[in-house]
Amino acid sequence: MDATAAVEAGFPEVSRWIADDGDGEAFVFRKFDRLAARNLLYLQARMLALEEKIDRADGATSAGGGQVAMLRIMRNWETVVDKSQDPNVSQDLREKCLEQIRLHEELSRLMKEYHEALGLQSRISSLSRPNRRVLGTYRAWLESANTLKGLSAQFLDDKLDLVALKQPEDRDHLSEMLRHVWPAKSITSASGVRIAHFHEKSISTWANAISTLVALALLVGSIVCLHFLGDLRAKFAMIAAFAAFFALSLGVITSARRPEVFAATAAYAAVLVVFVSNQDLTSQSGT
Repeated sequence: MDATAAVEAGFPEVSRWIADDGDGEAFVFRKFDRLAARNLLYLQARMLALEEKIDRADGATSAGGGQVAMLRIMRNWETVVDKSQDPNVSQDLREKCLEQIRLHEELSRLMKEYHEALGLQSRISSLSRPNRRVLGTYRAWLESANTLKGLSAQFLDDKLDLVALKQPEDRDHLSEMLRHVWPAKSITSASGVRIAHFHEKSISTWANAISTLVALALLVGSIVCLHFLGDLRAKFAMIAAFAAFFALSLGVITSARRPEVFAATAAYAAVLVVFVSNQDLTSQSGT
């Protein structure tokens, strides 16, 4: 191993391999769901304890000596601050004001930490897991390069706890199929391991082209077939067949949701029905 390869071994080499993936799919990491849940539980427990402490302080405010004075002070925060530093008020009243200030500061700090943790976990939970192709490539490269040791070498083993920071823009079945058969360019890493790589833009370009051709074929092909059919029942059977094939193709070559597939199929079938109706009216007027 030369000096350059030695420098690139370990975390530097893995970092370079991740960065060399221009599509960003190699940014796969553990999200530590179990520890994240534990952290939220701890923060929640601290919030519950603080809530009880605040409730006790509020109860003490409305009881004991100086009840009326403290209730009057609690209507104005500036007065609370002033009375906490006023040597002319009673020690008990001053301590209650100081306690309110301390509770407010603790609440502000802990609430911010708790809400930030909730927001971050919500964002992390919305991220998807890496697909099998990326995960298989990553694992094969790590095993071949043998560049990480210890626990870091096993971080891909927990598939359910992995998160991909970036997913391909097109995640339909057609794009996934193209990714599996697409000819990839071979790249040699610093450790001498050869890996295959292709640009995601090429997949998107060809997937869009195929989708356009399929849509054009379904529209033109159905109209041509309906034009040469004479029997009305056969025409409606043909419309049903083309509509079913159209819905199936939407599910395969696009990532449309079920309501979108339903709406697009209904519009497509309506176009064919209108064409058949106009054709029938034209033939009747011609006779």
